Amino acid sequence: MKPREILCVLLVLLPLLYSQTDIHASDTAQITKTIATLDRERADAQVRRDFEVLDSMLGDDLTYIHASGLVQNKAELMADLKSGKRIYTSIKYSDVNIRVLESTAVITARSEIHVVHESKENVLSIRVTEVYAQRKGHWQLIAYQSTRLTP
Repeated sequence: MKPREILCVLLVLLPLLYSQTDIHASDTAQITKTIATLDRERADAQVRRDFEVLDSMLGDDLTYIHASGLVQNKAELMADLKSGKRIYTSIKYSDVNIRVLESTAVITARSEIHVVHESKENVLSIRVTEVYAQRKGHWQLIAYQSTRLTP
């Protein structure tokens, strides 16, 4: 191909590349909204103690790391919540940042959590990192890490 022909082909393809970027950006924006809504629903289900909803939203391979350093898998977390050992009474997020990477989304945020743990009420100001993975057409939380903020 001659340089002039290559240039013509590139000029024809260039608008297609930009339109694909716009479609991708649009998809990412929609996924970001979906993840934000889903994470709010998950937190609300924890507060409502809606174990059926939580069970569907948490991946079977979940790693849940509490601010205390306690590491639990899905079965351990669900058993803890069902037993009443740990009861979340309020979960509020701020400074939320969601990054979408193909079939994975990473949330970083600040959170204030009110939780009753072993009959003792605690208010925690924490930073969280959450990882959602898309599986069989729906998103599931597969990793959660929280760190206490110093007062």
